[in-house]
Amino acid sequence: GAIGCELLKNLAMLSVATGDEGVVEVTDGDTIERSNLNRQFLFCADDVGELKSTTAALAAMRMNPKMTIVSHADKVGTDTEIKFTQAWWANLDVTLNALDNVQARAYTDKRSVQADRPLVDSGTTGTKGHVQVMLPGLTETWGATQDPPEQDIPYCTLKDFPSDINHTIVWATEQLKAGFCEGDQGPGRINHLLAQTGPHLATHPAGSDADDALVRRLLQLLDERPTTIADCIAHARVEFERLFNHRIRDLLSKHPTDKVERYKDKDGVERTKPFWSLPRRLPTPLAFDVNDPGHLEFVAAEAFLFANLFHLDPPSSMLDVGTARTPEDASGDEESEVARFFKVP
Repeated sequence: GAIGCELLKNLAMLSVATGDEGVVEVTDGDTIERSNLNRQFLFCADDVGELKSTTAALAAMRMNPKMTIVSHADKVGTDTEIKFTQAWWANLDVTLNALDNVQARAYTDKRSVQADRPLVDSGTTGTKGHVQVMLPGLTETWGATQDPPEQDIPYCTLKDFPSDINHTIVWATEQLKAGFCEGDQGPGRINHLLAQTGPHLATHPAGSDADDALVRRLLQLLDERPTTIADCIAHARVEFERLFNHRIRDLLSKHPTDKVERYKDKDGVERTKPFWSLPRRLPTPLAFDVNDPGHLEFVAAEAFLFANLFHLDPPSSMLDVGTARTPEDASGDEESEVARFFKVP
């Protein structure tokens, strides 16, 4: 990430690992996203989709061709202890953390203590930053004090590579906020912008990037504005396809199921492994099935919220899909409010 790029640049400028036996080992299982480019300066647009560790290592070695770097594509944790053994940790002179979560920091702290090796931890939150140096026998360990529970999960993990049920819950919550809720992310921000249109344009005629995005969102909402409950259900079906089919197909076009990635082991030997290996989980595009309760529940909830957004007073029966009959089983008035519209995808 951003700190990792800074660390590698500094190590290259200091000519670290330019001797006969010196080596820097870097590992990161994530790939480069376009959103990374504004702060992770070792990457460029052509690197999107490539491994962060390999790309950053090559960039640092271009800065200092005498530098030796071995890159890995694995997260450091209990799942990779067969590779990052105790002997591997003991062979390090120092560990430099550039991590984005508490769990990983606690693990590297534990392994550094066991190996009796120094650890330097650093992190950022917005404009704030910290650095902490842990020296065996001289300072307290990282785990000696506890920070408040961590809230943020990296965006790229939520968007493309969720590996934990908590990731899916946070993703769903963010979708709800952005689509339907008051506050900085949802329609409430658009309402505030509309209320302040005159004074805002008088002082900011060009508009900020954030406001431009809100205006685009407003125009999208106006274009999609429903007039009936049927319109809301049609919108919900489109959202199902966008989120669970088209977006997954797009991801798989970038990272096909047979894609492999290259990495160098601790001996500097280049090897390959499947891109879709844990903690990444291979996704499968969903084909909408009216007989699947989960599919029905999503479309019903999306349509209900969308109808409420435009004050169409949707009936609460829309959400009663758990016992609703499907079009194949239903007849006449016994069809549910939702299932009736699912006859036409």
